[in-house]
Amino acid sequence: MGFAKISFSGDQKYIQRIRDNDRSVLGDLFTRHRKMVYKYITRQGGTDADAEDLLLEAIILLWQKVHHGKFQLSTRLNTFLMAVVKYKWKVERSQRRLHRTSRKSAHRTVEELLSPEWLPSLQEVELVREALEAIPPVCRQMLLLYYFEGRSLRNITRALHFSSPQAVEERINQCMDRLEEQLKNLLLANGGE
Repeated sequence: MGFAKISFSGDQKYIQRIRDNDRSVLGDLFTRHRKMVYKYITRQGGTDADAEDLLLEAIILLWQKVHHGKFQLSTRLNTFLMAVVKYKWKVERSQRRLHRTSRKSAHRTVEELLSPEWLPSLQEVELVREALEAIPPVCRQMLLLYYFEGRSLRNITRALHFSSPQAVEERINQCMDRLEEQLKNLLLANGGE
């Protein structure tokens, strides 16, 4: 008994449009698969922006494979695109976890400086105060809410009217970088390392 050749005529039309260099197919593919990808990524803890980026990457990969003659339609396009999206999301999440872990260890010293349990010298208090005064007010407020008051990302999201806890986390990391830079500058200016 032989295997029947699988035919996906609707999907094959998209492939032919790519072969014909019809760039409008990119938007059509995006529109056709958007809902499916957004639903999956947001259920996996991602954002709409993550879903959009991943779908665009999958469509570009499809375009490249078709143009390099390395693509054979053996499954539905949505199956192929979702497989790419799922793989890329898995990689992205791993990278984010690694980045958060390394960022947390890099911030440990400053976190300790902002901790209410920390008993600093007067000179250290003055350095931290100066560094906090040198960063933008919204950064100062976020860092104090998160590290000193121990508020959750969700609480800060509501209090400061951010779009999501992920946006707050990104901003806190950026603010922490600014604070660390200010502390380094102040330590250098005061003859420290």
